[in-house]
Amino acid sequence: LALWTKSSIAPDGDVARGAFRVVHPHHPLSGQQFDLISQGQAWGEDRVFFRDAGGQLRSMPTGWTSVAMQDPFVVVAAGRSLFRLEDLIALCALVRDLGGQEAKGRGEREEREGAGDVKGITP
Repeated sequence: LALWTKSSIAPDGDVARGAFRVVHPHHPLSGQQFDLISQGQAWGEDRVFFRDAGGQLRSMPTGWTSVAMQDPFVVVAAGRSLFRLEDLIALCALVRDLGGQEAKGRGEREEREGAGDVKGITP
């Protein structure tokens, strides 16, 4: 007699769900396809587990694979846009912040060098 039953809505992490492809462009296994052993949380992130060509159990972040959900913007843009709006907004904020730091540094340098005391020279 079981004291509790298995949840019918929770995914079973031990069931193989088919194959996946490594899509990270700089990973040495990029483009290769593997059988998915399981998917779950490990080392603080979602990872896929698979066996390499030598039969050794390995894992990698799900985001590096075709298992990860694609960004809806990337799907809809279908290669027609080089940048996502939120990335451009973040870039603008970064440039603004760096520009403010440069101006602040320039003002401090002028004060140290006494440039702030010069009012003007008339001929």
